[in-house]
Amino acid sequence: TYGTGTKPVIRDLNGMVGAIFYFKQTQGVEITGFELIGGNLNDEVALHISGSSNPNDRPSKDLVISDCDIHHFGTGSWNIPFETPTSNCASGFELHNCNIYDIGDDGVFWVEVENIVIEGCHIYNVAINVGNAGDGIHIVEQCENYLIKNNIIDRRGSVDKFCFIS
Repeated sequence: TYGTGTKPVIRDLNGMVGAIFYFKQTQGVEITGFELIGGNLNDEVALHISGSSNPNDRPSKDLVISDCDIHHFGTGSWNIPFETPTSNCASGFELHNCNIYDIGDDGVFWVEVENIVIEGCHIYNVAINVGNAGDGIHIVEQCENYLIKNNIIDRRGSVDKFCFIS
């Protein structure tokens, strides 16, 4: 936490980074009070959480993102699940009081995650790429134990999809 004033900015100036934060087999991380600005509404991701094809690898867990502004990305927060049926799901992903906007596809897209909390977020201007069919929050495939509450998901001006889908 950085106290009062403007949030520190992490910006991708050329849209070629791929992800501002990339987590693989990461545990116990909290990111608070940043503005994350992308440069590519097609492919770039603000927060990329990756799995592993090796069932012996430890899963990512206990990741908390709070009080962040996340905008001008292809997807706000995205994870790639563990790819084998014998692997453990990722666990303990949380988003609190974040503004996620001006996103090319999904605001939040999580797959095979247990113990999810998305609370107090404002998600708007998602799926702004012509022809994209992004959702506000999309959690799918073996996502269990989730709490989605006190969020504003504004889909005005977006193509035909959903505020929340599971």
